[in-house]
Amino acid sequence: MKKENKNTKSQVYLESVVYGFFRTLVGLPFEHPFDSIKSRMQSKLGERVRFRETSREIYRTYGIREGFYAGFIPNAARTLCKQLYRWPLMLILPEFYNTVYSESLRAHYPSIAKISTGLTIAAFDTFIICPFERLKVFLQTKKDHISLRTFFQENRNNLVRSLFRGLDSMFWRQIISWVSFLYADHKFKRIARNYQNVPDQEALSGSTLMVVSTLVGISNVFIVMPFDMTKTLHQQHSANFANKKLRETIKTVYREAGIKGFYYGWQPRLIQYIINSALTVTALETLEHKMKQTKIQTET
Repeated sequence: MKKENKNTKSQVYLESVVYGFFRTLVGLPFEHPFDSIKSRMQSKLGERVRFRETSREIYRTYGIREGFYAGFIPNAARTLCKQLYRWPLMLILPEFYNTVYSESLRAHYPSIAKISTGLTIAAFDTFIICPFERLKVFLQTKKDHISLRTFFQENRNNLVRSLFRGLDSMFWRQIISWVSFLYADHKFKRIARNYQNVPDQEALSGSTLMVVSTLVGISNVFIVMPFDMTKTLHQQHSANFANKKLRETIKTVYREAGIKGFYYGWQPRLIQYIINSALTVTALETLEHKMKQTKIQTET
């Protein structure tokens, strides 16, 4: 009986990886153009930037393939790579931390397992995907018609250092992004369950999950954007911020553009995050529900 349940749980983990790959193939072609517009807007610190004007500029200068889909290959590699560990960890780690923390602690802090999960995944993410992120942003903010070959030619003497440029900014972005995403996912689903009287053993409806995913996306964007802005400035094609520390970059952004400077590109980022959340929140609810059913079968 135990072996059968173990296999069932393993199947859920495998299913999560398969879904991650499927989610990438379906969602990334729609998300990437907005990511390109966002990065281009963020690279124009101190200038007057508009969503529509930036989109027109990208199309006029580079066209669709070199413009809106600049950096698509490293972005696809980044996204596919992280699917190997991200989805299983989102299922495994909450269960693990629920066994580590005492019942009294979990009662006082119901979201502590989610927050701990976010911190752990963020640590993995930062070091694994930073080089892919750097290549993606380099191409999205390019000043001319250049390719990945140009990057490797320009940085052949300090390749590793260049690939990990902006690591500190990315670390904080990943920490804030993962913790805020998983906390918001937990909180908004809890509110939805209480409002609709849906027990934990039952999955939320598709329409409810769409509302939850939108709220998760909105909250995540406005929390994460300042850290995403500094990351883009460090990783862009221009070397203006290459040697600046995170604190110096934050001061520069505030001095040149004020608070609004941290939110350059929030419109395309919001669209991108809503697409992302709509796919992620729905899948996470389905997979978590399957894990709960597996756990119930094991206990019985």
